[in-house]
Amino acid sequence: MFVSKLRLEHFGPLEQFETAFCSRSVLFTGEGSEATAEAIRLLCGSRFLPSRQPQARSRLYAEIQTDRLYRVEAARDGERWLLKANDFHTGAVCTQAYLNSVACCAEEEAVSCFGFRQKVDFPHRICRYIRAEQENDREFLKSTAGAGFTDAFRSYLKRYIRHFQPQLLRSSKPYRLALSPTGAFTVIHPEVPNTIFYLSDTENRLYYFLCFLNLAGFWTGFETIRDLHHVQRPLFISDLFEFLPQDTDITGKWEHLTTLNRQVFICAPSSGSALKMPVGMQTIEL
Repeated sequence: MFVSKLRLEHFGPLEQFETAFCSRSVLFTGEGSEATAEAIRLLCGSRFLPSRQPQARSRLYAEIQTDRLYRVEAARDGERWLLKANDFHTGAVCTQAYLNSVACCAEEEAVSCFGFRQKVDFPHRICRYIRAEQENDREFLKSTAGAGFTDAFRSYLKRYIRHFQPQLLRSSKPYRLALSPTGAFTVIHPEVPNTIFYLSDTENRLYYFLCFLNLAGFWTGFETIRDLHHVQRPLFISDLFEFLPQDTDITGKWEHLTTLNRQVFICAPSSGSALKMPVGMQTIEL
């Protein structure tokens, strides 16, 4: 999936906004950054509707490429949002075809959004995947649209844990992210692997973010096996880069993001990021 154009009218703090995206990595800065990301999620078919109630004049529009190019719109319908999609070239209404093409389970969508303030338990998410079938976790079954109890998922999960390689947490220290047999992401030191470490604020943010990247990669890998034509929705990141010291080396994190081959939207509403951003990232001030 690639969102190539966006237009918002009377949505949150934004009265009128329009832009085209020329990159797979986009940084939004300013007060309207989170509202913009929320609008994109809605237009991409999110099951988690925006917290902002639609106004009578609210209009959201995007051009989105999946199996074909769509014009996707959202507007007020009573107290809810109504989504409509048309074929970009023919104008034919194809809302259901669009929703079918971008469909994903609730669990996959939940781990496609990183917000440090939300304190989503990324480090122990895979623990639940392991226990789900044994504990007959019906909520997990529902959130994975039944896939979580299939032989294919259980087999993929075991292989993922068995082949996981420790990853460097921060270039200035030897700490590494590891995955335990129980499914917990932990931080280890290669020379003293059984020691518990107290992470700094920066290290804790990087720890949670690296867990997030690995979970996104987990679902990308599983869906690729299950459905070669599965559409990978964008990733959304907030509460991260503007809080990291300017000298933080995040080269490895960018490389990890690139391997996921998904469009990425980053929000830095407070002051933007002082970090050195990768070549090719598009920055949009709101």
